[in-house]
Amino acid sequence: MPGRVPHQAGGMKILLALTGVALATLALFPGVATAADDIPAFTFDDCPAIPAGADPVAWRCEEMHATGTVKLGKVELPVTLKTTHAEGRPPGATATEFIFGTLRSDPVALAGRPRADFTLQYAGFIDFAAGPPMAEILHLKYHVDSTLTRAGCSIGTDDDPLVVVGEIVGDRVPVQQDPPVLKFPVKDDGFAVPASHGCGAGHRFVDRRFGLPSTGSLELTVYFSVRTYDNV
Repeated sequence: MPGRVPHQAGGMKILLALTGVALATLALFPGVATAADDIPAFTFDDCPAIPAGADPVAWRCEEMHATGTVKLGKVELPVTLKTTHAEGRPPGATATEFIFGTLRSDPVALAGRPRADFTLQYAGFIDFAAGPPMAEILHLKYHVDSTLTRAGCSIGTDDDPLVVVGEIVGDRVPVQQDPPVLKFPVKDDGFAVPASHGCGAGHRFVDRRFGLPSTGSLELTVYFSVRTYDNV
């Protein structure tokens, strides 16, 4: 399937990136930051290696910072994350390929007793072609850390993930020129949230707290930038 990326060792991966239309926007409209924009630092320090022999000028490292909320059943959690991926065509290939770097997302503590921490993770798949225009399908999961659950407890798994269709629902606004940065909103109004997995007897605590299985939603404010590999 186009755009499919299997799970790779070396870190969790995720993406809510732009299509070629948005990349053209970066080139055509140099941005000017406003006082209202708290623009994150773009370091391109997590860019994954590109295939041997690939032209670094023709490959891009794309970095995204996002904040917002995700609702899983009846519980809403804040989201703060940074992701990177590479995009280009290997030597001799006719289709664009995507190579993931790392998803960085801090654990979120859920108030109440007992304390439970939830960490957003990539669940092994993304497809840039199958979703609606200006949207991407990605699989996610939440690692659950609590005194009531086993070490492998999660909401969503690689085999039964949270299948999110992250759709760009507003204008892509240039907010910075060096590096060029776009700001835009992303959301998914409804995706399936399975019951918890691998939690042992603690699954009752997780499922009751979240009301699982259920549906979920996601809303993010995204800052996005790109750099060719000759400049990484």
